[in-house]
Amino acid sequence: MSRAVFGHRRAIAHLQMAWPELIGYFDRILAGNRSVAAMTRLAALLTAATVMLPLHFSKVEHRFCLGVLRYLPQFLAFLQAEPTPRQRYPLQQATGEILPAIAAVALASGADGVAIRPWLDRWLRPGPPLPVSGNDLQAALALRPGPTVGALLTELAIAQAEGHILDRDSAIAYSRRWLAPS
Repeated sequence: MSRAVFGHRRAIAHLQMAWPELIGYFDRILAGNRSVAAMTRLAALLTAATVMLPLHFSKVEHRFCLGVLRYLPQFLAFLQAEPTPRQRYPLQQATGEILPAIAAVALASGADGVAIRPWLDRWLRPGPPLPVSGNDLQAALALRPGPTVGALLTELAIAQAEGHILDRDSAIAYSRRWLAPS
């Protein structure tokens, strides 16, 4: 993919050709009769969240466009910086279902398609689930339910993306090290 500036429709079509799995994503009706593709094009045209206020959109459409606007600058910055899995994880979690739309707007804005590839590959194929659950961690490490278990699960997901966790035993060992006082 070249660094050429794409129109929004062309950017969506380009992503669908590169990742056929995205055809259904952009064709999906978000709310009413408007598709994800239509709302992606609208989000690309908006310059501020206040522009949407007088427009009559559903809450789903409003959140979709605001999400694209909110995360696009950070996504564009990460495309330039080649972030580590640890740096990339929070943005991928926050963008969730709107990541392909953000990628389409970024591509239409002139972002490098090669830099977008790992983001969409990871979105389409998130990898295996964690080899342990919160209940497993509580039992193995004598933890009580609470925010520590949630933070540990997040840390394990990042460690798995970095290649530090391969199975249940390595996840438990990593957890013990993470919980140990420094």
